[in-house]
Amino acid sequence: MHPNWQRSTTALTLAAALAAPVAAQVPPPEMKTHVLTDVGPLPAPPTCGCVTDPFKLTPIRPGWGYGGGPASPDTDAVPTTEERRFQRESDRETVQTAQLNSSDGLDGNYNASFGLGLELTSGTAFKRDDEEAAKWFLLSAIGGHPDAQVQAGHRYHRGLGLPQDDAAAAYWFHQAAKSGNIIAMTALGRLYAAGRGVPQDWAVAVSWWRKANNHRLMGDAYACGFGVEQDDQGAAREYQKAVDGGDMTSAIELGHMHAGKCASGASDEAALKWYEKAAQAGYPEAQVALADLYLQGRAQGGPLMAYLWAKLAELRLPAGDLRTSAATHAAAAARRMSPAEIADTNAMVKDLIVTGTSR
Repeated sequence: MHPNWQRSTTALTLAAALAAPVAAQVPPPEMKTHVLTDVGPLPAPPTCGCVTDPFKLTPIRPGWGYGGGPASPDTDAVPTTEERRFQRESDRETVQTAQLNSSDGLDGNYNASFGLGLELTSGTAFKRDDEEAAKWFLLSAIGGHPDAQVQAGHRYHRGLGLPQDDAAAAYWFHQAAKSGNIIAMTALGRLYAAGRGVPQDWAVAVSWWRKANNHRLMGDAYACGFGVEQDDQGAAREYQKAVDGGDMTSAIELGHMHAGKCASGASDEAALKWYEKAAQAGYPEAQVALADLYLQGRAQGGPLMAYLWAKLAELRLPAGDLRTSAATHAAAAARRMSPAEIADTNAMVKDLIVTGTSR
């Protein structure tokens, strides 16, 4: 797995990579946690008890450059003129020190080699070059840099600048996981759950998620009874810990558990609380669930609140089952509203979307 290193060709590669179009500092997918831990779908049912989409990876909201709120996107904003200017200045410094950093990297400075891998991935100072980036990441990974080991694992799994090889991916994730890297622990657990590159073993998967304090995945494991004994209360406790850490997808699952009477002391009031927490953070799944709760008369607010949340979700979702469900809920609520109420609520939804997608 050790790359064949030659100083002259590496320096020429860096020089030839100059003059890339500036993309500002929007992080590429390979630097995002939900991408690095995505090793493909896991063999799990679409629902477990009251929860939906167990073990699913979801991009966090808001995306880079956006503020929070009910209409916050999970995509990244277009860089502003000031951000582009700042990036150009940063890139000039990167280019000026590239040769020194490459020499340092080849001489055993694994922070330098890791940094060069990132620069060749971000595609601002240099043109993006996945094969060259993989060489620098591997050099750093062999030297014991945990973040570089994560990159090596990810790139072997995806075949990104390296041959696709799940066994090699598992090896590098394991090296980083032994150092306590949380991303690596999560990804390695998912490889064990899926049986990719390692024997399938849900118990081993759960052991890595527990070490990583990944309460969302632990909640899913308890809800489904995968790798641990099925335990709704254990699932609820794990989801609560995940929400305390800022994971709004776990708030949605807590809402489902209360709405479906799976949680201890389940109540519509608690379901409303958890759905609203995630809905206010911009998660369409929670907004549709909230609309359903209002339509059923299980929360105070009636068709007007149901329409607001369902319409907000409908206008922001791509085509698919969830968007269809949002549209169905919005239509059902609209039949119980006056034209003036619909017009006023539409204006409110429009304002929320404009606010949520502004820089």
